[in-house]
This record gives sequence, C-alpha cells and structure tokens, in this order.
Amino acid sequence: MTIWTSKAPDEVSGNLRNVYCRVVQNAGYCRKQQLQQSAAQMKWNQQALEAWLEEAARKDEDAMIVEKYSRVDDFNIKAIPYLLTCLLT
Repeated sequence: MTIWTSKAPDEVSGNLRNVYCRVVQNAGYCRKQQLQQSAAQMKWNQQALEAWLEEAARKDEDAMIVEKYSRVDDFNIKAIPYLLTCLLT
C-alpha cells in the first residue's frame, strides 16, 4: 500500500526523526517514573523493616523482663514453706 503525501522526503524524514525522539524521550520518562516508584517502594520496605526490628527488640526486652520476674516469683514461692516452718517453730 502506497501513501501519497505532498511533503518533501526531507520533511517526512524530519518528522519521523521527531516522532522517534519523542518515543525515546517518553520511554526514558516512563523508565524514570518506574525507577522512582521502585525507589519509593524500597524506602517504604526499609521503613517497615526498621519498624519490625524495633518491635521485635521491644518484645525481646519484654520477654526478658517477664523471665526475670518469673524467676523472682519462683524463688519466693519456694521460700514460703521454709519461712512458715521458721515462724511456726
């Protein structure tokens, strides 16, 4: 199929070059947008990871405190019979 145009061949090739440049620029812009979105997602993932690590550290600290008081309570419970025998004799 032949397309007839009233434009000169240099003008047509110039238009094609302009279209090609716009396509390349648009592709570059789209790629830049994708990279920016990926960077934002990675930043969000990093923030979520840091928040999770902080929460995990807090839970570990809470578990250690519970363990400490549990040991103290166990010692006190074991000491009650001894104290009762001392008081009753």
